[in-house]
Amino acid sequence: MVINRGVSIEVLSQLGVDISFFHQFVIVIVVFIILDRLLWRKVLKIYYIRHDLTETKNQKINEKKVEYKILQDTYEKKLKELHDRAHGKYNRESKNIQKRERERLSMLEIKYEKLYSQGNADLKKKYDNILLEERKNIEKNSEELIKRFYHA
Repeated sequence: MVINRGVSIEVLSQLGVDISFFHQFVIVIVVFIILDRLLWRKVLKIYYIRHDLTETKNQKINEKKVEYKILQDTYEKKLKELHDRAHGKYNRESKNIQKRERERLSMLEIKYEKLYSQGNADLKKKYDNILLEERKNIEKNSEELIKRFYHA
């Protein structure tokens, strides 16, 4: 499809476009080329430098995160080992203390059972002695009463 040049200008004039549009278009292109050489290339260069720095820093950050994770895992493992050892030692000491206290309690029970038995034996002896004395007194009093009764 071939467009006739006269027709294209006619279409542009119907749209309200005149020759100043082309002048403005050329000015914009010239300004863009100048800005590209003076400003945009430098801005783009700075952008790439910043991008490289950012990427480098991100890589370093990721490396540090990996190092941190390794150190964290190592310290958590060591901490768990220390906790397990301390807990084991606590359990052993606790069992030893409980064993000693049970032995001490057993010895005290035996001691007090002996004292109780001894005390009971002493009380029984005293009671038996009192009973014996009372029986003797009753017999003696009975004999006296019988003597009085028969002698009276």
